Amino acid sequence: MQPLRLIYNVLILSLFTIACKPSNQSTTPGPEMANILELEADQVKESGILISAPTIDTFYDNFPVTAMLISPPEGKAFLLSPVTGWVDAIFARPGQSVSKGSPILRIKSTEAIDWLREHEELRAELKQARSDYQRLKTLAENEITAKKELLQAETRLLTLQARFNAASARLAFLGEDTSSMSLSPTFILRAPISGILSNLSVNINSSISPGTQLGYILNHHTIQLAIHLLPKDLGKISIGQQVEFTLPDMENRKFKAQVYSITPSIDPESGGMTALAKINSYNLPYVAENLTISAVVLINPRILPSIPETAIIESDNKSFVYEVISTEKGNLKLRPRELHIAAKSGNRIAITDTLGSIVTTGTGQLPIP
Repeated sequence: MQPLRLIYNVLILSLFTIACKPSNQSTTPGPEMANILELEADQVKESGILISAPTIDTFYDNFPVTAMLISPPEGKAFLLSPVTGWVDAIFARPGQSVSKGSPILRIKSTEAIDWLREHEELRAELKQARSDYQRLKTLAENEITAKKELLQAETRLLTLQARFNAASARLAFLGEDTSSMSLSPTFILRAPISGILSNLSVNINSSISPGTQLGYILNHHTIQLAIHLLPKDLGKISIGQQVEFTLPDMENRKFKAQVYSITPSIDPESGGMTALAKINSYNLPYVAENLTISAVVLINPRILPSIPETAIIESDNKSFVYEVISTEKGNLKLRPRELHIAAKSGNRIAITDTLGSIVTTGTGQLPIP
């Protein structure tokens, strides 16, 4: 009977303890409910909080390369003086964008006057030669003059015409209007292509001679990326691959290029090769030739859900976001979720977690989990 009495006493004690428990005592909430953050609509608005769902983006692995900005032959034109003279005026400055045919320099030259004078003298001789030829042609048709004289007149006419055409072409190269009868000691040196004026090496009154290089123009829409490939990377690159690069003093901004050519020859010293990539040059803030830059070639594309970097809160070497539990009349219920990051590209973070809508802007106003 002793064991039965002991069990009976334990039951009585338990019932007494429960009966004596205060009626207003509640159970402690679980950790999930304790972490829920509730925000009223006014708080959401004042905090500048925005929510959105993850998006699907493409992420890449990459390998680093050394690259250089280069200009192809068709993208660069030198400014050369065709005559002896001196600079009388400058209409464009280095770094300025110029259009094909726009004035760059005005040059004074007595040599240009000699060219103009020769052109006008040839114009007069050509006019007289045409008249003589027509007169002799009429006489020959009426058998009044010998055909030999007509042939001589025709030869002289053709010779003068050729000399006049050459003189006109030379003046046209100087930018002179060959239909005008005026003589001027100056001519305008114009841009041979559209682009950025670079390295203008003359000032007002600078003396120049024929063939003097006065500067050059780079067509910034043709700037390319020359990529040096090490032997270990030769099998990782192919036509069409994307390249990301940065410019000096702009490391936080990335620019894009696409591989369009891989040279078949191997460098005997390094054992590597060179690939060429087209740049979306409209996005380049400046143009520089033969500038060495840092670049990476993108490989192994993966399509993953991603969120903006602004959505992430760092705490104890872990990454969290605030996931939306419910929205009602502008009020929000949020809970922190730990993230598992797969990759990063720019300000986008690839994740392996399945998430609904999250806070993407205004996380700095929320408590750290």
